[in-house]
Amino acid sequence: SQMASFAACVAATYSASVVESVTSSCFFELQDTAPPSSKNAYPEIACLCSWEALSTSA
Repeated sequence: SQMASFAACVAATYSASVVESVTSSCFFELQDTAPPSSKNAYPEIACLCSWEALSTSA
């Protein structure tokens, strides 16, 4: 019947919205995944200065 299918539809809609609200609140928790934006982090690199290159080529 239409009434039974309407009731099932309403129940599914409310159930989905409860799951969605629980899921979305989970994403707003504070997570430390990177250094703070005020701290610069530079990767270590190997570098050959120009004066070192000149002394080794002579």
